Order: sequence, then C-alpha cells, then structure tokens
Amino acid sequence: MKAKPVRRYRTPRYPTKLMIVRNPELLQKSMKTLGLPHKQLAGALLIYFAATGGSSCDWGPTTGCVVVVPPAYMSEEEALQVIKDELSTYGVNLSDDSADLEAVVLPVEEDAVDREKNIAVEFISRSDCVELGGGDEEDMFCDFYSARSTLREQVEAGETDINFGIFLDPQIEDLEYSKELLRDQVRDFADWLEDQGVI
Repeated sequence: MKAKPVRRYRTPRYPTKLMIVRNPELLQKSMKTLGLPHKQLAGALLIYFAATGGSSCDWGPTTGCVVVVPPAYMSEEEALQVIKDELSTYGVNLSDDSADLEAVVLPVEEDAVDREKNIAVEFISRSDCVELGGGDEEDMFCDFYSARSTLREQVEAGETDINFGIFLDPQIEDLEYSKELLRDQVRDFADWLEDQGVI
C-alpha cells in the first residue's frame, strides 16, 4: 500500500483550545452536545486550559507559543452577593455581621454565616488564594484548587460541626457567565445541605 497525500480533509467539529479560551460558551455547548456534565465542569476545564496555557507550546502544530488572556477575577463583594442571593432561595440567611462571625469558632476566617442553621461560607478570592499558598502575588495564575484543599484541611483539623461551604473564583472574563458558574457551585452546596438534612 502506497501512502498518498490528502488533498482535502474535513475541519474537525470539536473546538480547539484557543477557540474555547476566546469563547468559553463553546466548551459548555460542546459538553452539552456530547451529554457530558453541566456548566461547572466546563468552567473547571476552562480554568485548567487557562492555567496550563499561559505559555502553552505543546498543544498541536503551532509555531511558537499560544498566548492566553490572563484570568479575570471577581471581587469578593460581588461573589458574596451571588452566594447570599442563591442560598436565600433555599432558606439560608447569611450574615457578614462581625458579631455573628465572632460567634462561630473556626480555624479560618469565614466570609459569612447562618448561625441558626450552623452554616458558614468562604469565597476564595485572588488574595485568599495567595494567602493559602496557591501562588505568589506576582503570578498571573493562582492554583485555586490547591488553595481550596489547604482550606478544607484546616477546617477538618478544627473538628468543627459547622457545615462549611468553600467556593472558587471561576476566573472568567465575562462577569455574568462567571456569576452563573459561581451559582452552580452554590447550588451544589445547597444540594449537599439538603442531603444532610441541614436545610
């Protein structure tokens, strides 16, 4: 059998990494078409693409390196508003009042609590990520998953009976889409609270 050059070939139907970084919704649509898990996983994959793509020279036959737009971080105020609004639909009333926060003894400083339901939440912002060892201040990217693991270990070491929710910054440039990914995290936490009979 003799090898012959391909004169024409069909363009792949799946999006490339660069296409996904430029348009995050493509990943979500592709996963939905393939029947894969919902938006939260799509967001996690996008964060992975961004985290590994700052100087990506090993993805396909490109000349040089693919430059990736740095992540956009959500402010802690915006994130907490999303978290409070979403959890309020489940009957959880979070307070960030200093008196309420002091009443809950944890090995970390939580962002908001519902003392009545014994629930506390923490949004890992960019500064929190650095503080928890996920990276250095001058780094473009921060390892939010490593930071979450560190925080989770601290909470577990505290042997508290508080139902503690840890949420990550989706790091998506589109603020509305970023908020939707954060809402997905909150809904997953609320589902867990329901399974535990907390709410």
